[in-house]
Amino acid sequence: AQARRAAKRDKRREKKRRAGPAAPQVKATPTPVAIVETDGVQTPAIEREHVWRVYEAVAPQWHGTRYKAWPRVAAFCQEHCLGGAVVADVGCGNGKMAPAATARGARVLACDVSARLVAIAAREHASKHYDALVADALRLPWRSGVADAALHIAVLHHLSTPERRSRAIAETTRVLKVGGVALFYAWARDQRRGRSGHAFDAPDVLVPFHLREHGPHWDPSACDAAPAHAVRDAAKRATVVQRYCHVYDEGELA
Repeated sequence: AQARRAAKRDKRREKKRRAGPAAPQVKATPTPVAIVETDGVQTPAIEREHVWRVYEAVAPQWHGTRYKAWPRVAAFCQEHCLGGAVVADVGCGNGKMAPAATARGARVLACDVSARLVAIAAREHASKHYDALVADALRLPWRSGVADAALHIAVLHHLSTPERRSRAIAETTRVLKVGGVALFYAWARDQRRGRSGHAFDAPDVLVPFHLREHGPHWDPSACDAAPAHAVRDAAKRATVVQRYCHVYDEGELA
């Protein structure tokens, strides 16, 4: 028995020797990043590279793992997205809020900056009263006062300056009717009481996302859409992209 174990151990060592040194793994922790102020009109380079292009690349895999509204968002929809209501879904992504938002008969106007995510949302929810198009959250394509309710879920933390965040909030409230209601969700800096159990070291960070080159949601075309900063992690058979996030201190949005 000892001889067999020794033989297996020697075989494993020989296999490692022939394979050579292991491929280095890409650091998988958030990295603080400095923000360059802009005029507030043009989309900053950090958002184009680390938000827009990231979501274009990861859209198929993102869709495979994000498939329903968070509980508090679903509760909001149950109360406010009623029959006959018009709901604005700003930054709709793959349309994961669609089932909750349309369940009680509301009609939803949805938009996102990612054309690939919008295409997924339109395809997946074609049978619902859910109309998705490509648009910027800071320049919504709808008339003022069109919506009874609005969803603005996980969008504000991708905007890199206070001016742009304020403008996004103002645009969402612009499309609301008088007396309308909106729900805003953004990442907190201190998430130790949440599911992640994480606390970020800085308010502006790049958060790695591993675009797996295998599995049911792998789309080879994602490599063609990968942003310039993407790095391949051979050990994990993944391409690592970095999402920009501004994580909020408690009371910052009040």
